[in-house]
Amino acid sequence: MRTLFQKNRVPAFCGSTLYYALYYPRAEGDRAVSHNSGAVFSGAALRRLFFLIQQRQMWILAAVYFADVLLLGGAYVTVGNRTRLRYEETLKRGRAIRNTLRSNCKKIKVITRSIQRDGDEALYNLEKYDDEIAWAEKELEEIASRKRDALITFENVTKNIISDEIMEHNRKRLDEMEAACEETSEALKKLESSIREQNIHITDTYGPYLGKEFMEPDQLTELLKIFQSGSASNLTEAMDIYRKSQNTV
Repeated sequence: MRTLFQKNRVPAFCGSTLYYALYYPRAEGDRAVSHNSGAVFSGAALRRLFFLIQQRQMWILAAVYFADVLLLGGAYVTVGNRTRLRYEETLKRGRAIRNTLRSNCKKIKVITRSIQRDGDEALYNLEKYDDEIAWAEKELEEIASRKRDALITFENVTKNIISDEIMEHNRKRLDEMEAACEETSEALKKLESSIREQNIHITDTYGPYLGKEFMEPDQLTELLKIFQSGSASNLTEAMDIYRKSQNTV
């Protein structure tokens, strides 16, 4: 029924029990739903509107009731005209499907009650269902066992094969990357060694003249600026000028 409605682009609410009870009632239950729905909607609307009015008089109640009937009746007719006329054939087929469902549910209940009341199961030949259930359970166990075996095989064999294939396919690239990494590592070690040697050379050569205070790059830059500006003619004067500028700040 759902497929039928989707194929013919029938609105989903047209397949509801309430819709069929209102527009295509067949059984007593449908008619009861139809009457009760109208009574509930009308009663709720009348009660709410009547209590919102300060002057509660009978003629006002009658007017509200009349307006409610017009609104609900108009809505009922509008929905019916836009759906029943347009999707009449599909809705009738849906009614037939619902009738079949209702009939089948009644048959199932009758059969269920008769089986529950009857203590002797031999009449219903239920043994064949036991055999089918046992066969299905055995098949499920076999599937689960195959799945476990497949997972074990994958973990122990297949995964290693796939890993080896990937490694072999990219062996040349990996070797090149490893070689480049080793070259970079060696160059880094040489650079670090060179920097260390230069630091030692600078400390041994200029440390006795500059002292620890002026062995930092920032201080050396300031001394260079003092020389370039012509404010000092030797290193001692430049250092004094720098110290004085720092004390002033």
